[in-house]
Amino acid sequence: MKNIASYCEAITNAKVPIVKIDHIRSGISVDICINNDSGLQTGNTIKKLVNQFPPLRPLTIILKIFLTQRRLNDTYSGGIGSFLLSCMVASFLQMKAKTSQQLKIAPAWNLGALLLEFFHLYGSSFNYYTVGISIRGGGSYFPKRSRLEADNNSKNSGAQRQNMLWMENPDMPSLDMGRSSFLLPKVRRAFEHAHQCLVAALCDSSHSHSDRKDSSHSQSSSDSSLLSFVIRADDPSLAGRSK
Repeated sequence: MKNIASYCEAITNAKVPIVKIDHIRSGISVDICINNDSGLQTGNTIKKLVNQFPPLRPLTIILKIFLTQRRLNDTYSGGIGSFLLSCMVASFLQMKAKTSQQLKIAPAWNLGALLLEFFHLYGSSFNYYTVGISIRGGGSYFPKRSRLEADNNSKNSGAQRQNMLWMENPDMPSLDMGRSSFLLPKVRRAFEHAHQCLVAALCDSSHSHSDRKDSSHSQSSSDSSLLSFVIRADDPSLAGRSK
């Protein structure tokens, strides 16, 4: 392990105990669990969703980096884990596809616009208090109250669950994947702030381009990536992944 991982930690208090390592050569962080085959099921589920919705993979990667840089990416510490995040993105894309189908138009998979809309949905417009999410059968929303009343886990039910995300596990519908993400209010604020930053950057970029289009010696702010307003490009993990 010494020549394989730069970091190794056993998380024994998680619902599914795992060993976390940072691979030296690739710089990739890996979670390893033993005697649990649920990862195979979730992997197959994600593969099907990726084939159905091509934007799911790049959007999830960007959002995973976004959450990681804010230390909101680990379920065991109250953040949004990879599978839950993937399902949030899948639900978002399912609803976009349904809207396009109702309007009888082809869905527009512009990644920049999708990222902006995702931040707005889960940062501002989604009603976490009354609505739950299912991605089964093409995706749907359901009244959260009905699931809360049926939830027998008193520790995380009732008032303590009102402002948290209820995401039905597509492989085990009775399981709420958002139950452990107690930092959701902080995640929501991060999404809301990211949306505000990107909207402001887009407006500034548009104005700068208009003001400087006739100037050859002045560099416009539109020359740099707008994504840098919400994701740090100097993140060591990004440098490691590019090797």
